[in-house]
Amino acid sequence: MRLIGDVGNNEDGILLGAYLLQNGIEAKIEPERSGVFSVWIMDEDKTVLATELLVKFKTQSDKGVYREAVFQAKLLEEAKKAEQDRYEKNQRNPRQNWNYSGYPPVITSTLIGICVAIWVFEALSPGMLSYVQGFLMISNPYQPGVTLTDELLKGQVWRLFTPSILHFPLFEGGKFQIMGVLHILFNMLWLRQLGGIVERKHGSRYILILFLIFSALPNLFQYSVTGPMFLGMSGVNYGLLCFLWIRGRFDPGYGLRLDPGIIMFMLVWFVFGFFGSGTANLVHLGGVVCGCGWGYLSSRHWQRS
Repeated sequence: MRLIGDVGNNEDGILLGAYLLQNGIEAKIEPERSGVFSVWIMDEDKTVLATELLVKFKTQSDKGVYREAVFQAKLLEEAKKAEQDRYEKNQRNPRQNWNYSGYPPVITSTLIGICVAIWVFEALSPGMLSYVQGFLMISNPYQPGVTLTDELLKGQVWRLFTPSILHFPLFEGGKFQIMGVLHILFNMLWLRQLGGIVERKHGSRYILILFLIFSALPNLFQYSVTGPMFLGMSGVNYGLLCFLWIRGRFDPGYGLRLDPGIIMFMLVWFVFGFFGSGTANLVHLGGVVCGCGWGYLSSRHWQRS
């Protein structure tokens, strides 16, 4: 804000404010103890033009010529308020995701069901754990020397995506693992929220495409550096989070905006993961990069359209 001068009474302040708004300058008129009304403009880049209009206003003896500006300013304010109401009506928060009508989250629910079914099967059949993981991880860790390329040449293309539907087992070596509960619980909660939002907004085909991309690319990145010993949906979740974040930031009409607190929590947790062990941090990083890239490119596509 910048102070450009003052006027002598409230009526002049109303007329001047409307006159400035008519010329594309948002102003704020405030009373002072001395009895005058100070004139503040919101955009400092328009200081020169605003000052010229103020001087012109003060030198005009017949202020009646500015009364039409009051009417025009009211129309502008009403249009602005109507636009803001439409924008706010379209806003969605993750907490509201499952409470508003829209496209049913078929793919999101199916992914959650598959993840939970595999996790429960592993818990009930611990003897099958190595078989399930060997069949669904990006390459079979129980067959030394077998690479992803070998698996793909056999037609096992699913391995690019299926590490995302695996989670830490409930039992490992006959011992209960609390991480097995926490890992799938938090991943499914985030997938339920973020995947549900995207699928309701864009449809089942769109969320399926995002799942395939946000699985394959981060999985390949992690595998190329550390090998096949990683699993979980967190890379996809980070991709969905960053897609919604960046799309909402660069596309004002998108209608979906995440709570900044949620974004901060997830990004802090993302950074914290690099200080621990046993975390597929490169999958997380790949998800962040893919999500940000997809969000930005899709926002530019919308703007061109």
